[in-house]
Amino acid sequence: MNLHQLLEAHTWRMLRAISQTHGAPFDTHWSKARAAAAVYRLLSASHAAANAASSLPPDARAALRSLLLCGGPMPAQPFLDHFGPVRPFRPWREDSPPAPWRHPVSPAEHLWFLGLIYFVSSDEGDLVTIPDDLLPLLPVPESPSPPQQSEPPPHSTTDPLLTIVHLLAYLQGTDVHPIADRWLPLRHLRAVNQGLAHPDPAVVDARSELQTGRLRFIHYLAEAASLVGLVGSCLKPTPAAWQWVDAPEPQRWRTLWDRWHADLREHSASESLWARYRLPTPPPSALTVLRTFRSLAQRGSLSSQSVALQDLVPHIKAHAIGDGTLPPDGGPSTALQTLASGPLAWAGIIFLHQSGEVALTSLGAWLLRAAPDPPDPPPTKPAALRDTPDIIAVSLPPPPDRPAFRPLLTLGLPPTDRTKRCLSRDRFVDLLAHGLDGSQVTLALDQLAMGSLPPAVPRRLDTWAREAHGLTIRRLTVLSSTHTDLLEDLAARRTTSTMILETLSPHHIAVQPDEVDRLIRALRRRALTPLVHPGVTPNPPSRASPSLAGAEAYLWLALRITLNLGDLLALPAVPPASLLDQLEASLDPDDLAALAALAQHAREQLNDAIDGYTPYPAPLAGVDHAAVEQLVEDALREARPIKIVYHTAGRGERTERVVEPMRLDHRAGAAYLVAYCRLRQQERTFRLDRIERVVAFPAP
Repeated sequence: MNLHQLLEAHTWRMLRAISQTHGAPFDTHWSKARAAAAVYRLLSASHAAANAASSLPPDARAALRSLLLCGGPMPAQPFLDHFGPVRPFRPWREDSPPAPWRHPVSPAEHLWFLGLIYFVSSDEGDLVTIPDDLLPLLPVPESPSPPQQSEPPPHSTTDPLLTIVHLLAYLQGTDVHPIADRWLPLRHLRAVNQGLAHPDPAVVDARSELQTGRLRFIHYLAEAASLVGLVGSCLKPTPAAWQWVDAPEPQRWRTLWDRWHADLREHSASESLWARYRLPTPPPSALTVLRTFRSLAQRGSLSSQSVALQDLVPHIKAHAIGDGTLPPDGGPSTALQTLASGPLAWAGIIFLHQSGEVALTSLGAWLLRAAPDPPDPPPTKPAALRDTPDIIAVSLPPPPDRPAFRPLLTLGLPPTDRTKRCLSRDRFVDLLAHGLDGSQVTLALDQLAMGSLPPAVPRRLDTWAREAHGLTIRRLTVLSSTHTDLLEDLAARRTTSTMILETLSPHHIAVQPDEVDRLIRALRRRALTPLVHPGVTPNPPSRASPSLAGAEAYLWLALRITLNLGDLLALPAVPPASLLDQLEASLDPDDLAALAALAQHAREQLNDAIDGYTPYPAPLAGVDHAAVEQLVEDALREARPIKIVYHTAGRGERTERVVEPMRLDHRAGAAYLVAYCRLRQQERTFRLDRIERVVAFPAP
């Protein structure tokens, strides 16, 4: 609001009090509107407000300066708490002083009767403010001034995003059982720190994570942004972490920045993660410092030119008064120093010189909304790969260059130093055992190498995969017989062939665990009584399918099917191996084997669907399927192309295409046409009852 509007909101008596405080004439016969106009002319004169401000006592001058440093408005209650009360002006009451402006009881009251401050209501509550058109007439408080020879911030600063990815990758590849469900144990702290591009020197002598510096702050940012969380008893990347890794650079920063602010704004300081991580200064004070930096950056008082940190203290103090976060001793310099040398520098918002001067980085200017565009991210450079018989050594690009983030997280390779990672034979086999396909590992390494994967690496992975699959430990239910013809007969019969999982030798076959009861009954119908070892039959004996009552069974099945998709598409997130291990430990071994069979069956169905074989017919009413099949058979016999109108499974698409028939297949009671599709320029499979119409072409 402007000065005239605020004066019109005053009472006639208050307008007279302001006029008399300035020693200006005031006619008691004036109306309120005329009195407001007279006081407005008085205060808006170029010298009146400045003279009044210059003649203020030190405490009132400090109050006015705090408002000016905050740009005008400030919450009323903390202002009054710090600069004293403003008594209601009620001259009609006997206990009211006749002229309170002559002896104000507080700095705030002094400014009030001079007409320099006003109280207004807003959605955020009551505010004390200086009118917009009065601000230019008051003395401008000194701004931080750069030294004569300022040193710009260096181009190479810490890279918090890369540090977070290194932390996530370590948690992905290593089972970390945190202390109190949050803190990294010492050995894991040191292992993580060893692999960071910018190690935290405090880790060397730390006895717990709470005694570290930069690493503790990075862990805080990751948890505040929901990038890490408990999976069972282990600390692992969350699904949100994979989305964050794939996001553009500005979005990554905005996520961290917004979640950081949201955590500091918690109503109860004890509920914020900032307090639980024991980061420097209480959360409200830290939020005040961030808000002050934003205000200074937007006004141009803080930029890439270095300013003395001590020059920022008055600005921090003014905002702390308005926020009600001023330390009891009245000095915010300690909070400013610890934040500037700690989280603000670790996050790359500012750069603190050894001389005690601070400069805003280009990232800080963008996050504080003082620059329209974010800075360019550090360049992503390829990693160098070298294979040996037992390990594939990965050399990451040295800082400030970055490796690709997602493959680093997918592989979860343990660090050996700041830029060295290694994929050992044991680690690769462990990835295979937990559902990752060898092609996914090869793809991740190729992404790290940015398309320059040495040809020897895929060959090495193939060798390791063949050797691993050549020696497998698994739980099996085995039917053994001295009569090989009996086993051959069981495998040939339609009723019993579905019960057989795998032929191990002429005398041994692996049986589906959930089909043991059916197999026993089938053998007894043939007057055969098998010897059944204890624990082979499920309990209860009548159960013929895996017990899926527990959520763990559904989760394991969903994760296994998801991992099976990895050889067909890039997974949005790779489930941590420890999650599968913990789920497996909670399941009955027979149920687990049955669930594995279900997952394998789903994989086979998916492969069939990709090849065009689908169990779902199209809802085509009024189509003579016998006539369609006859036309297809005629085209096959005469070796000529046909035009078909086809309904694609899953997408509900209706397409018209020309195909060259090759053969007819029959699966699960349905007929399929295998043909060369001229539309897709590939061999495709078409289910006949999804063909709506066939048009014959003349023979060539």
